[in-house]
Amino acid sequence: MSLGERYAEAEQNYISVLHQEHAYSRADFELEGPWEEVKGDPDHKAAFARWMAAERAAEDPRRFVLLRPSDQEKPTRIYTGRFADGWRAGEVPWFHRLRWTNNELRIRDLIQGANLNANFGYTYTEVPHRTRQREWEAAQAKVDTTERQLVGQKEAVHNLRQRLTDLQNAYAGERRELEQQLARQCLELQHRQRA
Repeated sequence: MSLGERYAEAEQNYISVLHQEHAYSRADFELEGPWEEVKGDPDHKAAFARWMAAERAAEDPRRFVLLRPSDQEKPTRIYTGRFADGWRAGEVPWFHRLRWTNNELRIRDLIQGANLNANFGYTYTEVPHRTRQREWEAAQAKVDTTERQLVGQKEAVHNLRQRLTDLQNAYAGERRELEQQLARQCLELQHRQRA
């Protein structure tokens, strides 16, 4: 269920801006009334509109308000939503802008004068040039990787040297044993020749 259908079902009003509004042109809409001056903004005009395609208008419960500069025909903004009965087209952009003022006042009430620009215990580093900072971070990452590889290679060399020492010790032990066997056999051979 779309947002417009949920609000229509709940009989609640809302104002929003048409998603991807710049993808639509004036030809996509049919005006439902005359252009009116926008409340608090004499340089713009607004008019109620609906989808030009009848099947699309029947499926979509939202209403639309097209906003344009007074000296142009092309809409620069498309408001959508479920508007209260009795609202004029020129009031919809004014109400939409008004919500930001109300939000700012509400935020001020919530923070009760706290300075949101203050640094609440967080540390930061001033960076004069973000590109240089990113380049430094990339270079540091390469250095870290190289250091890890170097540690791994040193460990591999240490393991290979230890293995070489173990093999040399084993070889020396086998050689001594063979030399002893050879010496015994030579003695036995000499005893046989004398006998």
